[in-house]
Amino acid sequence: MRFVLLCIFFFIPCIVFALSPEEYLCFRNPKAYDAIFDLIASGQNQKAIEKIHHMLEEKNYQKNRNLLLFLLGKQYCLANKPKEAIFYLKQALSPDFILKDHLIYWLLKSYNQNQEPLAVLNLLKEYPVKNSNRLVDHRIFWEEVKAFIELQNWDEVNKKLDQRFKDKKEESEKIYYYQILVADLKGDHTLATTLIRKTLVENAGGPYERELFSILLKSDQIPPDFLTKEEWLQRANQLVTIGKPYLALPLYSKYLNTPEDELRLAESFFKAKRYLEASELYLKLWHSDAISQTITLKDKLLKSLARSNRFEEAIDWHTKFIKNDPDSSFAKTSRSKIAFLYFDSGNFQKAKEAYMELILKSSGSEQQKYLHLHFWSAYLTGDFQPASDDLEKLEKTKMSPHWISYWRARLNEKQGHPEIAKSFYQKLISEKKGYYSWLATQKLSTQTLLPLTLIDAKVINDIPDKRSSTDYPKYALPAENLARSIALSQVGLLSDAYQESLGSSDHDLSVQEKLELWMLASNFHRIKSFGQASLKKGNYNHPSWSLAYPIAYHPWVHEAASYFNMNENLIWAIMSQESSFQPQITSQANAIGLMQIIPSTGEEIAKDLGLLQFHSEDLESPTINIRFGSWYIKKLLDQFDRRLAYVFAAYNAGPEAINRWKSWSKNLEDDEFIELIPYEETNHYVKNVLSNYWVYEKLNKNLHDK
Repeated sequence: MRFVLLCIFFFIPCIVFALSPEEYLCFRNPKAYDAIFDLIASGQNQKAIEKIHHMLEEKNYQKNRNLLLFLLGKQYCLANKPKEAIFYLKQALSPDFILKDHLIYWLLKSYNQNQEPLAVLNLLKEYPVKNSNRLVDHRIFWEEVKAFIELQNWDEVNKKLDQRFKDKKEESEKIYYYQILVADLKGDHTLATTLIRKTLVENAGGPYERELFSILLKSDQIPPDFLTKEEWLQRANQLVTIGKPYLALPLYSKYLNTPEDELRLAESFFKAKRYLEASELYLKLWHSDAISQTITLKDKLLKSLARSNRFEEAIDWHTKFIKNDPDSSFAKTSRSKIAFLYFDSGNFQKAKEAYMELILKSSGSEQQKYLHLHFWSAYLTGDFQPASDDLEKLEKTKMSPHWISYWRARLNEKQGHPEIAKSFYQKLISEKKGYYSWLATQKLSTQTLLPLTLIDAKVINDIPDKRSSTDYPKYALPAENLARSIALSQVGLLSDAYQESLGSSDHDLSVQEKLELWMLASNFHRIKSFGQASLKKGNYNHPSWSLAYPIAYHPWVHEAASYFNMNENLIWAIMSQESSFQPQITSQANAIGLMQIIPSTGEEIAKDLGLLQFHSEDLESPTINIRFGSWYIKKLLDQFDRRLAYVFAAYNAGPEAINRWKSWSKNLEDDEFIELIPYEETNHYVKNVLSNYWVYEKLNKNLHDK
């Protein structure tokens, strides 16, 4: 599959790639490597092992022998066959092996699996590994800790854990877990219990709670009397803070003491998107003398009413606040909110009137926002002349000219002026390549948008219908760390490969050489960045499109798409937008990895897939992240009848928001629905992901049959 990927990407008939020493990466029969990764990606580990054994017996692969032995040992370790893993990994180990440190980790892991702690320590004496920020160094550290625990060398374990806490505070939850484990194994149950209680309160909902419950509490639940009432409430507060309000709800309900606890319960309902319960509790607290009527409480009350579709009540409350203090900044905000609540509830006539009043009292960007929403209110009530007037006014603002051209065309269609609409579509196509010009192309081609995907990618003439066909010359040898990155990619250690390639030295290489090596190193982020920069400069040639939309992690995307019965291009379209192909990226919302999975969602997916030993750090693995993201896409495809506008919006904003918006969007076409998505981030996100999908559909025309 990797060679297929290279051929699709650059159409290179044959590659002979040399490293120092040469034997590590030699593509003498690349299709055999494809077969290994196809088997590994589809979970057929035993068949992959058999395939590697056959390759080791053939003369063609003798230059790759050490790499194949490493790959074989790794797969045996993953199959929990440590004796076989040790046998083959030891054969591959040598001081000049390019993946020496990574091989040492898998050998250490195999020794621990086989309960040989002294072998672990002896290996580390023979091959000391520097302690740095590489993933492999973190893994080696914990294998050494496991060996000391097996030897019951508690002093050494505690010394290492204490030092680790100073150096790597971000691993505090894992460190606490091992400290508790050590205390329990030593028989110091009082200390273990104290540490567990501290962890359950201060690190509530952490990735190692499951282990604490099963190993130390002998249960998958915390006994009710294990924590005090105050500690239960502290735990609930922490759960809300880390984004697990659904776990806090039963605790608040059970241990409510004060009005402040009720307020936290209301906040938990709100964060858990249970807006009806939140609104009821906020109403109760607002009328209570025990809680101050703060602006925050007022804001949450109004939002929870709106999001539970209690629009009339929300409007009444806003009206009341305006009457109480008509000149306040909150009153000004409430006037704007009332207009939007009319709009959000589908009362577009009232919204149109409210926005007209706001337009007359505003200026600048604020007036532009109101003009935009007045246009939609008029458009959706069939009042096309005021809508047309709004577009003329918006032309004089900073509103996107492409947006204005497209909706001028659509408005003229509604008014029965197809020739005028056609002229606007033609203008769009001549101006810029992207979302609106491609919608315009579809409109000119068939006069209608498709019900699921909006457009048929075949009609987009400015994107090639196949990947670039360019022969590149043989390139120079890469620097050692880039060579190591390529080797890691070859044995399926994709996170390590990406991390190693970040610091690669490639200044002396040509552009062609860099692109080849980045592809081999699985650094699709660099490839995409190069391609996007080329497109922005107006280089709309075939290689630019292929680079900007790479076939990233193809074996794993192909396997996930096949397993969940979906189009591969959906996965690439979302992956490109979510992470730009950076496997270890974490967002401010704590979404992790290629498909930006939130840990709580990851836990839900792991449970459904039967993965019992899931931890949030597993989401940094491209193979796991792609599978989890694909599971979620499949769920949304089924939930929203495969309508991509809804699916992509739900991936970004959550299905609860889409279900609210569907109440007023039943009679809208998908391009209209997208424009009316009230979250600005989601609005742009859907347009970008749809554009990605269309490009991938066109480029990958011959890649798959679906």
